[in-house]
Amino acid sequence: MPNKSVLFVSLFSVSLILALIGFTAVPDTYGSRVDGTGPAGPQRTYDKGSVSMYYEYDQPAVLARQDQRIILRVGARALRRAKDDERLPLNVAIVLDKSGSMRSQNKIEHAKQGAIDMLSYLDEDDIVSVVIFADYAQIVVPAGPLTDKAGVVRTIQSIRADGSTALYSGISLGAREVARHASSDYLNRIVLLSDGLANVGPQSNAEIFRLAENFMGDGVHCSAIGVGLDFNEQLLSGLAENSGGNYYYARNGDDLPGIFEREVSRSTTVIAKDIRIKVYAANGSRLAGVIGPATEQSPRVAETWIPFLYGGDDKYRLIELDLPRLAPGDGRQVAQLTIEYFDPVHHITQSVDVPLRLDVTTDERLVSRRQNTGVIKDAYLRRMAERKQEAVAYARRGDYRGASRILVQTSVELESAAEKYKDDDLYRASRQNRWQSQKVLQDQEYDRELMNSEIMNINQEFWG
Repeated sequence: MPNKSVLFVSLFSVSLILALIGFTAVPDTYGSRVDGTGPAGPQRTYDKGSVSMYYEYDQPAVLARQDQRIILRVGARALRRAKDDERLPLNVAIVLDKSGSMRSQNKIEHAKQGAIDMLSYLDEDDIVSVVIFADYAQIVVPAGPLTDKAGVVRTIQSIRADGSTALYSGISLGAREVARHASSDYLNRIVLLSDGLANVGPQSNAEIFRLAENFMGDGVHCSAIGVGLDFNEQLLSGLAENSGGNYYYARNGDDLPGIFEREVSRSTTVIAKDIRIKVYAANGSRLAGVIGPATEQSPRVAETWIPFLYGGDDKYRLIELDLPRLAPGDGRQVAQLTIEYFDPVHHITQSVDVPLRLDVTTDERLVSRRQNTGVIKDAYLRRMAERKQEAVAYARRGDYRGASRILVQTSVELESAAEKYKDDDLYRASRQNRWQSQKVLQDQEYDRELMNSEIMNINQEFWG
């Protein structure tokens, strides 16, 4: 099975901000582990190779003869950590933005140092190329084994910033260099260091997102590091959302060493690639959509994916399903689920295909007792991230009152949910949104950056 995953990661340092505001994005309840037989339980697991695939509902039991919507959490967790001898070599193109905008805030020097830092984690088994772009793109280090690391470092150190920003050409040329050695024996990757301020050649989000889809088809992964305070968050986050990847940014050069240590060490210890999740509606049910990235959505079928699973990872997606009015009974099928992934070490595809069943009852107390608040909380926090993206978009247009209004509405929704489910994380998120609704009117640049950090953190932790 060809690898069609793409990872777009622009790297953002957020831990200090999140610690200061006391925000917890990751729920600490995933449900108990049970086998795959019997009535609908809190979590159903299926171990295949090095991965445990699972699903669970927000409501394992539902009321009879009522129209209602349920949320399905489907995921995969690594059953082990990768061994040292399983490290896949990288086939990487370092694509460096040297346009004039990179002179501000010393961004070019931070980007160059970041590229050099990355080399320190690579060795002669890795294939490396370096591409630079300004008015046009050019190859300064052709793709080949990293046998002369000092020479590559000198080439990077000699780069000077000037000119326009042909971002599309830069990443296209980087992809062509990666393609020269592309193989399932490598992790094929582009690492882009840029402020994302494209102004030459194709530069619209739609055009660059289509290019991202082409990378996906070719099995090339792109990690995009947004450099400085005035990077194009919408473009880089859109790349990530369209590829199912994570995104962050490096505010300054101090963030970059940790970024590359994490990226290289994790990306070369991949347990699973291209985890595909597909749900087919059955017996009158209708798919309402995917909360997060999706490759296909219709009333009959929903498909989403997880690009990579690293050693120790647990990643998942949320899918909404509208139910018909069901008669009472245990184990009523409402959908069919298929999950598959590619094992890059053993070069095989693993999969499960299972019916999704619910218990239907007239007992309201039973329904309440069996609620899975972990899934419910995930859905609220993910929607909060999406609303904050809307607020950031308003703020970028200068409509700070509009941004504040969205944050107030989100705070009210979270507070109501926190009271209903007695959940401290939802209470904290509600208070945080209320505070930011005021802050955005007073200190606009700081608050916009803070909101971006939380959106990126939530997407990284939940969607990976």
